[in-house]
Amino acid sequence: MRDGIDLQEFFEKTKYSIKDSMNDHPENWRKSIFNNLHLLLYKATRKIKGSDPVYKMPFYKQKNFFTAYGGYIHAKREFAIMRSKPEVKKVTGKFADVVVEPNLGFYEEVLEIFSNYKNLFADLKNFAEVKFNISKNPAYSNLKFSFVNSNGIVKHIVEVTEMLIDAINKQESGKMDEDTKNVLFDIVGYNKNYNAWMGWYTKLLDANDQEDVFNFFSWSAKVVTAPPIEDKNFIGAMIYTNLHHSHIGLIVKEDKFIKQRKLLIYPCYNAKETIKKFDPKIDFDAEIDKISSRD
Repeated sequence: MRDGIDLQEFFEKTKYSIKDSMNDHPENWRKSIFNNLHLLLYKATRKIKGSDPVYKMPFYKQKNFFTAYGGYIHAKREFAIMRSKPEVKKVTGKFADVVVEPNLGFYEEVLEIFSNYKNLFADLKNFAEVKFNISKNPAYSNLKFSFVNSNGIVKHIVEVTEMLIDAINKQESGKMDEDTKNVLFDIVGYNKNYNAWMGWYTKLLDANDQEDVFNFFSWSAKVVTAPPIEDKNFIGAMIYTNLHHSHIGLIVKEDKFIKQRKLLIYPCYNAKETIKKFDPKIDFDAEIDKISSRD
């Protein structure tokens, strides 16, 4: 229900689907950050180059499913249950040559949504200046730092996204140059001299704390509960979708121009289901064990 209009009823009466709305009038979905995220997830999971067998692989189909479903559940999550840290061996080196998922629609939408974020931050900063005179008040130094920090993060995301769009255009036209290849090669790597993870994707994941760069939040979102049914001898069940993000997706793909095998990279959610016995009291330790031990 929005402005007195039932959207579902509107779509049914007009025979106009949400998919059509996203394709034909994306500007309407960019009017709020939340709806813009829905549009971003929609574009992230569209079919790409159906003639290329790599995009028909089970791993790639799973990536689209997990991203679409995981994104929806993530937006509706009920609580965070833990923060996990996978075992990562610090070995000097970087990824092999890579190919970028040629999803221009997704990356162009990333630019749109972060343009909206940038405008939102600017509005908030102007409001703070008018109401609190933050630029001349030492008491608001932390707030000033937050604006500078948020702008820096947005700037980096925009720069990386523009770089990926440029790389995709060069990659798909067979005009990839050495400078762009070197930038892509620097996706992530461990540097002994700095004792830190380096690379543009590393900074994208965690702009402030490189020690935690490979820490990913795990969320458990309750999607189905079924209480016991005594006369059917059913003990009840609770089904959770566990989200582990953000992941770098990898598929081996042959570069169509130089006929060399490379790694195709793409952003995605990783989601797993957990089914547990119905119990009104949540056993967090058991949930943590299930997430830690999942394959």
